[in-house]
Amino acid sequence: TAHRDFYDKQLLYGPGGLWVIDLDTLARAPRALDAGNFLAHVQLRRRQGYLSMAAALQARAGFLAGYDSDRHLDGDALHWWTAASLLRLSVIYAVRPAWRHLATPLVDDARAALAFTGLVAVPSPAVRQVGGRS
Repeated sequence: TAHRDFYDKQLLYGPGGLWVIDLDTLARAPRALDAGNFLAHVQLRRRQGYLSMAAALQARAGFLAGYDSDRHLDGDALHWWTAASLLRLSVIYAVRPAWRHLATPLVDDARAALAFTGLVAVPSPAVRQVGGRS
């Protein structure tokens, strides 16, 4: 079972514990889908300046330790889903004026996630365009 839109703003923490909200997209899906989306949002928060590199690495490690405590999460699938989420976020943030500058770095992060799998060679683009500028 997957949330399909799982990231930091879908979590509420209080005296009763940790709660997941907004379950309207709940469906059967690979475990790596939610994990990849969450990790892409950690990267986004780092790019937005809300998390330092150290805090982002700590968030990633802590999340994976809890989420993958049974060690059944496919590492390559995790990188593919993370890359897919980063690409989706790059499109969403490309049209948000305050965050438009993050579109290209998020694409670069997706490229890095794909290259990390070793399953594909991902060349750097010769020309980049964001918002009509190269």
